[in-house]
Amino acid sequence: MKRFLVTIVALMFSAICLTSCSCEKQSKAYVKIGDEWKVVAVKNACEHTYGVIHLTLDDGTELFVNMSNCIVYDGTLPIKK
Repeated sequence: MKRFLVTIVALMFSAICLTSCSCEKQSKAYVKIGDEWKVVAVKNACEHTYGVIHLTLDDGTELFVNMSNCIVYDGTLPIKK
């Protein structure tokens, strides 16, 4: 019985974790790494709770970035220099 309850709790926890991510197909992200802002090619971007964005780059690298340090966009970024 204990094993059954642990399985049920694990399934419920995994369902909550999987549904708390909002994923979108985007092409680029403007990410602050250290003191520099860099443009990176993005394969997938998932917005998690607590202001964290999970980026999967085209080369397979995965980044977890705070929303204040990342702009995910598709197309051109309207930046005035």
